[in-house]
Amino acid sequence: HPGPPVWSPSGERIAFLRELDGGLDLWWTAEGRERAVAVTHEADSTSPAAVSGYVWTSSGDALVYALRGDLFLHHVESGSTELLLESAADESAPALSADGRRIAFLQDGRPWVGTFPELAGGPVIDSDESFQSLQWSPDGSHLVAAYGRSETVFEDTGALMGGKMGF
Repeated sequence: HPGPPVWSPSGERIAFLRELDGGLDLWWTAEGRERAVAVTHEADSTSPAAVSGYVWTSSGDALVYALRGDLFLHHVESGSTELLLESAADESAPALSADGRRIAFLQDGRPWVGTFPELAGGPVIDSDESFQSLQWSPDGSHLVAAYGRSETVFEDTGALMGGKMGF
């Protein structure tokens, strides 16, 4: 089950998420490739996880992604992956500015902004809200963040459906 495709900035490559056997893996492909290339291998894991956000670098030759609460940088040509950030916090939803010099991501559900690839920066808001996604303005001067609370409501559906009739 592939997810929506995301073009690299140059339009040469496409990345997408694919769910298989409980894992949500990141893949990429390009015109002329016989097969897509798996960046992560969660479907093969004994305890599969899900990629929780990804973005192409401005050059389109690498992908930044979040997996198991950490940030990684995957170079598509060499196939090498490096750990960008490992912390006790849960990092997700990476977003790069169009010029590729700034990164934003969620750290324990709160926006964090810094330089890329150095990651010099920090949280930009102290809030109990749970943020869900981040996106830079085209010129990189603003960052939009979606947030909200989620609540689970349990209802007694028997009262809604009425009594059972015996026949």
